[in-house]
Amino acid sequence: MERILKGIVLRFTHFGETSAILNVLTKDGGISSVLLHGVKKRGGNYGTGAVVEWHISKKYFEKGGLAKTSKYDILDNYSFGGDVEKISIRDCAIELILQVIPQDTGGAKELFVLLEKYFKYLEKSDGDMFFAFWLFCVRLAQFLGYKINLETCVNCGNALKTCFLSQEKGGFLCENCYSKPNWREEILQILSKGSADICEEMQKFSRKEKIFVTQRLISYIQYHCGKKEKPLNSFNFFCDFANFS
Repeated sequence: MERILKGIVLRFTHFGETSAILNVLTKDGGISSVLLHGVKKRGGNYGTGAVVEWHISKKYFEKGGLAKTSKYDILDNYSFGGDVEKISIRDCAIELILQVIPQDTGGAKELFVLLEKYFKYLEKSDGDMFFAFWLFCVRLAQFLGYKINLETCVNCGNALKTCFLSQEKGGFLCENCYSKPNWREEILQILSKGSADICEEMQKFSRKEKIFVTQRLISYIQYHCGKKEKPLNSFNFFCDFANFS
């Protein structure tokens, strides 16, 4: 008996002359690994960002560990026509997931849908890539159980204007509760709008401010998942490429 699984490729590792091991985010079982026999002979882009469907025997599914199969196919591929900016901001989300999400985590379907929606947003968007990743981080924090309240202070409950994102408090502190606020009210407003047209509004922020906000959101998630707070390699590459271009 076989099971058919669908997953988004998070990492592709060459194995032998013709095969590869994929770390995939599946709808059914969170992050898992699968060995695809003969994938390099077969051709096709099974690398990071691909959506792959594969067949595995029931015994591998029940035992867990590394599944092995020679029956698989590509359903989709989010390589964005080689657009380096989109690929690097795509990889920011993948790198963060690999950092903070354990294998076989619960709620895998919701996480799968979140990541696939993020990829589809990048695919059709010509807008600001910083904003796309900000929105992903806010929604990832919510999935993980650390929802960021964008409207009121976590300490006193007052409406937020200029504020500070406190990891320890689990949200934003208003200017009355923190003496050195460094987030503008406009940033909270565009995050609250979600996928609305915010291109003009994003132009209000300097590149330095955008990088600061991104790094704080990454650190917030890392902190609450008990991980060392450090920059993402993919985000550093994204910033370096944008500077060069």
